Amino acid sequence: MKALAIIVLALGLTACSSNSPYGNFTKTSDQQRSLNASMAIDTAKQLQQTFAPAATKFVLIHPAKDVYGATLIKALRDYGFAVAEAGSDNATDGHKLAYVIDYMDETRFVVTLRIGQGSASRLYGVEQNQLVPLGHWTRQE
Repeated sequence: MKALAIIVLALGLTACSSNSPYGNFTKTSDQQRSLNASMAIDTAKQLQQTFAPAATKFVLIHPAKDVYGATLIKALRDYGFAVAEAGSDNATDGHKLAYVIDYMDETRFVVTLRIGQGSASRLYGVEQNQLVPLGHWTRQE
């Protein structure tokens, strides 16, 4: 019985640790908020080119409590997408969407989206306090 309890506990801890963290891991300075908004608008433009706005619903699987998330939700809705936020009653069907915004170094950032079973990423840099894409969006199906 004791061995069974240890196995169940170990499996429970493994399940908790295997969830990938999502969200924004950048600083919250005024400049960074501006950069996050620019990255979110660029992200929405990319999603508009990939999915049909009037026929696509995105379901965020984590709270979007940062500037990037709020700007992304607004931009997607402005383009005509349906967006269900995490925890809402409408968060059932649609393309599951999550994001990670993180540093490469002090002047380079990476945006990674999880869209259903696939992902898309783009690297950005900062030149003269302006956000500059450092390559194209890469997609993995």
